[in-house]
Amino acid sequence: MPDWCYNRVSIPDEKDLEYILKPYLKEWVYKNSDEESESFGHCIRSIGLDFNKIIPMPEGIRKTMSDFDDDDIAGRVAFDRRLKRLEKLNLKNHGFKDWYHWSIEHWGTKWNGRPHGFDEDGRELSFSTAWNPPYPVIDQLAKLIDRPVRMRYISEVDTIEFEGLYTAFPNGNSEHLRQVDDGEVGKLITTVRKVVDRPKGFSTGSLKFDGGRGLAA
Repeated sequence: MPDWCYNRVSIPDEKDLEYILKPYLKEWVYKNSDEESESFGHCIRSIGLDFNKIIPMPEGIRKTMSDFDDDDIAGRVAFDRRLKRLEKLNLKNHGFKDWYHWSIEHWGTKWNGRPHGFDEDGRELSFSTAWNPPYPVIDQLAKLIDRPVRMRYISEVDTIEFEGLYTAFPNGNSEHLRQVDDGEVGKLITTVRKVVDRPKGFSTGSLKFDGGRGLAA
């Protein structure tokens, strides 16, 4: 299980965020596997940014993701054979051998976003990422929509290590206010932490994605 980073994206002075981001959104369907939840076993739908629509992962890179069940020994052997050939081709064609290294470089995090949807006002879109905020994705999004994009983020709420405010501009410039915890209480940016918080009702490890290979640990 990775440490999650919680992110909220907005566009300054833009009220209809969903309309602007529509070409880059995706609806995910996943199951709630938290036995203590009233909705245990129910499918949940949530809207989020699809990093592949912003910075597409090359097909050869995508094919290095495992596509077999854990109990499928024959499938694993066949995949390992294909993987060696794919890695050589990917290094030659893309400069990265597999999905992990490519994603870290191009998305700033190893997986696509884990969606939590829009807030009630429709002015912010929440999602979580593994370990870090997706800076390259936000940079490219600002260029694609030709508007500044603001991202507030915070690390695991129970063990806060960092939090900040990142704004990307269409011309490629950015502004970044980031605070790293130095172990002393009160050193974090509390105004940011109040705005960027874990989505209500969300518990790490309680969600199991369907058909979203590579999205969950």
